[in-house]
Amino acid sequence: MGTPDKGPFFGVAKGLALVTELGLSTGVPIALGALVGSYLDERYGGRGLIFVVVFLLGLAAGLYSGYRLLRYAVELNK
Repeated sequence: MGTPDKGPFFGVAKGLALVTELGLSTGVPIALGALVGSYLDERYGGRGLIFVVVFLLGLAAGLYSGYRLLRYAVELNK
């Protein structure tokens, strides 16, 4: 079931923590990219171009952050 020193649900809690951290580390940069891009696009009249560029930057940052987190988690389990 589980190791006696960590309890039976340690693996479940660890997995939930990883999923939560993955969601936040990818979702926050994407949402910020969308919000900042929308604001800058309205402010400077970029006709959607500024929004797309900043959103894509947020998307890239979020995906890279998620990749790094998963790579670290896999390295810990080796």
